[in-house]
Order: sequence, then C-alpha cells, then structure tokens
Amino acid sequence: MVHPLDTMSYIKTNAAFKHNWACWRFLGMHPTERYKALYAIYSMVLNITITLFYPSSLVIAVFLSDNIKQILEALVLTATNVACSSKQINAFLRRSDILAIESLLPRLDSRAHHSDEQRILKAMIKTSYTFFYVYFVVYVSTGLLSEIATLFATNKRLMYPAWLPFDWKSSNFNYAVANIYQFVGIMVGIVQECVNDTFPAIYMGVLTGHIQALMKRIERIGTNTRISLERNYEELVHCIQDYQILKQYYNVLQPITSGALFLQFFVTAIVVCITAVYLVFVDGSAFDMIYLGFYFACILMEILLSCYYGNELLYESHLITNAIYSCSWTEQSERFKKVMIIFMQSTQMDMSVKAGGLINVNLESYMAVLKSSYSLFAVLIKAT
Repeated sequence: MVHPLDTMSYIKTNAAFKHNWACWRFLGMHPTERYKALYAIYSMVLNITITLFYPSSLVIAVFLSDNIKQILEALVLTATNVACSSKQINAFLRRSDILAIESLLPRLDSRAHHSDEQRILKAMIKTSYTFFYVYFVVYVSTGLLSEIATLFATNKRLMYPAWLPFDWKSSNFNYAVANIYQFVGIMVGIVQECVNDTFPAIYMGVLTGHIQALMKRIERIGTNTRISLERNYEELVHCIQDYQILKQYYNVLQPITSGALFLQFFVTAIVVCITAVYLVFVDGSAFDMIYLGFYFACILMEILLSCYYGNELLYESHLITNAIYSCSWTEQSERFKKVMIIFMQSTQMDMSVKAGGLINVNLESYMAVLKSSYSLFAVLIKAT
C-alpha cells in the first residue's frame, strides 16, 4: 500500500546540526552577518588565549612536573587538550567542506515527501539532539566536578597542573585570576570537545537517515498499479540521482572526519590507559576520584558515538542493493530493468568512513582501541 503524501512542509535535515553551528559561533568559527569586525576580534582573542595558549601551558607543565602524580595528571590533561585544539583547528579549516555537505541536503529533503520517510528523518533529528544533550551534560558535569574538587582541596592548587606567566601562589588575587582562567578555559574546551566529538557522528547519522529514506522510495516503485511504466522509470532515475548525491555527501564527509578521528583513536588509547594507571596508583580525595571517574567516562565517549554511527552507515549502505531488488521490477519495462541492474552494481561499494584512511570507524575498531588500552595498562602495571 502506498503511503499518502504528507501535507506538511518538507523536513529540513539541516536542523540536526543547529546545536553544532551554535557552538561553532560561540567558539569564533561561524561569523554573524552583522558586526563582522567585532566578531573577528572576539574570535582571535578567544582562540589565542584558549585554543592555543591553554594546551601550551599544559605541555610546559609536563616538563616542569617533579613527581609521578603531577606527571600522570599533566599527561592526561595535556593529551586531551592538545587533541581538542587540533580537532578545533581541523574543523575551522574544513568549514567550507562542512557547508558544502549541507548544500546537498535540500534536494534530498524535498524528495522525502511520504510519511514513512519523514518519520525516519524526524527520528534522526530527534536522536541527534538527544546525543548532543547527553554529551554536553556529561562533559559540563565533569568540568564542574573538577572545579569543586579544586575548591575543596586541603591545599591551594589549580584545577590542572599548568605553567602561567605569573606566580599564582604569591597572592589570593593571582590565585583567583589563575583559577578563573582555568575554569573558563576548561568550559570553552568542553564546548569544543562536545561539538567536535558529536559533529562527525551527527553528519554520519543524517547520511544514514537519508539512505533509509531512499530505500523506502526505491522499494515503493511499482507498487501502485495506477502509475504508468514510464513514471516508474522516471522515479528510478530520480532515485539514482538521489544516490549520487548521497555518494557526493559521503565523499565530502570522509576527508572532513578522517584526520580528526584518527587522532582521537590514538589519544583515546593512550589517555584511557594513563587515566586507569592514575586511578590505581594515586591517592586522592573523594571529589578527585569522582571527577576522574567522570573524566574516564568522557574519554570512552569521545569516539563511541562516531563508531556507532559509522557502524550504522556501513550496515545501511549494504542494504541498498537489496532494496533495489525488492521493488516490483518484474512488471517493469526492459529499459527499467537494464538501468536497475546498472544501479545495483553501482551500490555494491559500501560507505565505510575510515580514520586516517586506514581504520574503519565502527564498533569493532572501538573495541580494538579498548583492548589496546588494556594491554598497555597491563604492561605498565607489571613494570611497576
């Protein structure tokens, strides 16, 4: 049975990215139409003082650390913040490609005019919002716990070991300035982490949603006997054009996410191990342990969402050929059948996102990273 046309306006799947673009605007990457000069100054100040100087101060602190606790703590934060800034710079350099992806969506959105297709896209947008909110809440909670642990510490200390161009121990004013800078810096870093950890997954999720909607359109071809063979052929051609747009989307998405995800795979393997060692060997307050538990969860989450959606994208792209074969092709014209065979052959290449062009971004790779972290952790435990 053919679903009736939905009388609602077309679903605009660009909406799935609205939180990411709002964050990028806050981070100085998405200029406003008005006050461009002021925004440029704001962006420059924010990114020099936070994106560049903040991780630099942590790197210097690693070399200035004089005990195992400081070294482990500095390494954990340094690796994460350097990766965070690197991903932010990558997103900044790839802005034009990200916008190019979004320019492809209106055509696909306009084709999703049946209720079953719109339900798929609405669910995809809702899911993207849910995941973004979850990541944001968990990341912000971790930052707040770090500040609470600092304020309730028995000795005056900073949130994280860092080099600063003044002696923060010399006065309460200097200490307040240093603490405020670190708190603001970590909160800005959290926004960077949240947007850069979710945007590859959300963009893969939108691609997956449109693949599912396309398969619904393909399977519906020929089911309405009142539609002529010529109209069915034209619909098949439109579906082929839709698939070509999806392939173009995938080809642009791959280089945008490749480098950042490769770096994140490497950093996750190292930081998970170091954090585990820190939890085992270093004594801390209750607040410190709770904070580190949340921090450990954040590290595990960083690539989890991308791996999940990479897995879904790979699985759904494999099903397109089956969807083509599932349409009512036996009753169609010879021209339809010839084009359908060519279409089926062209869809046999899967859409697998690769980190660094080498590592498949899927749940299997995620488990491999965790196993590598555990192996390294076991080696370090035996060595000590």
